[in-house]
Amino acid sequence: MKQNSWRVILGVVLVVFGALALFQTFTGASYEGAGWGLFMAMLFGAVGAGFVVTFTQDRRANWWAVIPGFTLIGLGLLIALAVLNFKPDEILPAVFMGSIAASFWVIYFNDRSKWWAIIPGGSVASIAVLILMNDSGSWPAVILFGGLAATFGMVAMLAGPDEKSRAWAWYPAVSLAVLTLIVGTTAGPLPGIIWPIVLICAGLLLVGWTLYGKKK
Repeated sequence: MKQNSWRVILGVVLVVFGALALFQTFTGASYEGAGWGLFMAMLFGAVGAGFVVTFTQDRRANWWAVIPGFTLIGLGLLIALAVLNFKPDEILPAVFMGSIAASFWVIYFNDRSKWWAIIPGGSVASIAVLILMNDSGSWPAVILFGGLAATFGMVAMLAGPDEKSRAWAWYPAVSLAVLTLIVGTTAGPLPGIIWPIVLICAGLLLVGWTLYGKKK
């Protein structure tokens, strides 16, 4: 397969969609039902696989192809799971967002100089987890802000010895970590766990310091 095969794949897809649109216009056909859903899922998956193949042909030059590749594969999987009535419903968008996040992590691990991919990779992965925790008190906010804090922390920590320092990333990382702590300790079920533990530890330290701290 030639290096620019993605153009052929995209061209074939455009032809297919154009033909289906014309057929619907002249016949009034309705593309509904499980059969059409699975067909679209396989079509998106096949196109996504084509982009992934383009990426593997020249991983340094065609790094961009993994983004539409994984995204379309995730979209195809989402459609297939929806047609099959997969439960719980939160899994479907989480799978789609996870596939997008995975594409950026592949870009980073394929070429460490593209460190910027860590930011969308970690951010979108946090959103995927957030979708799964949609109705869980303060946990979604904690996961989102905590995930973003960890993302910027990784930007700073994963700088290699031959790379320029990315210490600037610690500023958003620490700020988001503080915000995570504030949200986690003031809303939802966490305060009922954290603050009693803090009080118990403070009381034990006070008693221990009083009884044993001045003894030689």
